[in-house]
Amino acid sequence: MPLSLADLRVFCSAARQPTLGAAALELHLTPSAVSKALRRLEDDMGAPLFDRSGKQLLLNDSGRLLLARARTLLALAE
Repeated sequence: MPLSLADLRVFCSAARQPTLGAAALELHLTPSAVSKALRRLEDDMGAPLFDRSGKQLLLNDSGRLLLARARTLLALAE
């Protein structure tokens, strides 16, 4: 399945914010919608993008690699 720009926007927000809830507030989405978007993206990528520690999301190596590409793709899409 092709990567969704909407899911990449959610991913970039989640990478900036300390928690899924904070990303949801920034994006005006529910935490459930953010969680589903991140799971979809992780499924599409075939790897986890975050290490989860309680409510905190921490980018792992795969997430850091995707973040640079996601920012570029989003900038090009604008």
